[in-house]
Amino acid sequence: HLLQEGKKMFGSIEKLYDVPIPSGTMSSEDSDDSGTKVTIVGDTHGQFDILLHIFQVNGWPSPQHIYIFNGDFMDKGKNSTENLVTLIVFKLYCPECIHITRGNHEIKSNLDMKVKGEVTERYDDEIYEYILDFIQEIPVAIIIGEKIFVMHAGINSPDLMYEDIKNITSQIEPIEGSLLDDLLWADPGDEDGIEDDPTRGWLFGPDVSKSFLERNGLDLMVRGHETVVGGNRMDHNGTVLTIWSAPHKEGEFGKGSYLNIDANLDWKIQQFNIHPAVSEIEDWSII
Repeated sequence: HLLQEGKKMFGSIEKLYDVPIPSGTMSSEDSDDSGTKVTIVGDTHGQFDILLHIFQVNGWPSPQHIYIFNGDFMDKGKNSTENLVTLIVFKLYCPECIHITRGNHEIKSNLDMKVKGEVTERYDDEIYEYILDFIQEIPVAIIIGEKIFVMHAGINSPDLMYEDIKNITSQIEPIEGSLLDDLLWADPGDEDGIEDDPTRGWLFGPDVSKSFLERNGLDLMVRGHETVVGGNRMDHNGTVLTIWSAPHKEGEFGKGSYLNIDANLDWKIQQFNIHPAVSEIEDWSII
């Protein structure tokens, strides 16, 4: 029932949509006392302890403090189901409090490798099929306050416009070379233009980011998708920011980050470093 209701809710949302900055004052239990209005969380990869840690130290989701989970909240870790269920429950209880985008690990080919076994061992094949139906409805991009563009990976053209993303069809798996596939896999590159990366999709250059942002009236692109030292990395002259929130990797405990944004769209990166309590990455062979 939970997955079916979640599918209905996300099925009613465009593949790209606007999230306005919340108005009003946060209560003490919802706030981290920094004036945060929006928090963007990067890849958490089935690490349920990370999700709870962020809520505990940064404030719980509320209408005055919203969260965006920017894809790859499933797979790799041991607790993909817990991550998924928690986000759906929050979304159903308070639709404006939680937003999620689809990542390259919210696709069947990746979920079949690990998550399928996790789900069928606990539940059954039918529940797994419901999960596959649900992930196909997840939006792929969000705009915050008309100026900050959020999607999991990257773009495939300097001419990309909002309407192109909004027109992505629901209930599909990404096809190689499609816009959906590129949005879930592309990475920023150092050279201008678009380059083909056989293992990761497209590399988009600084000129591509600049053109896309200017054409759409945007200031910043926030993405995840890549493991980065310290949990964050800035590219393309300060216009493309990668946020990585899964610090457990191959037995090493690095740093993760999340991004806090205030009412003026000023933002601050928050780093964290915790040891595994509930989940631990077992397989990082495919990022």
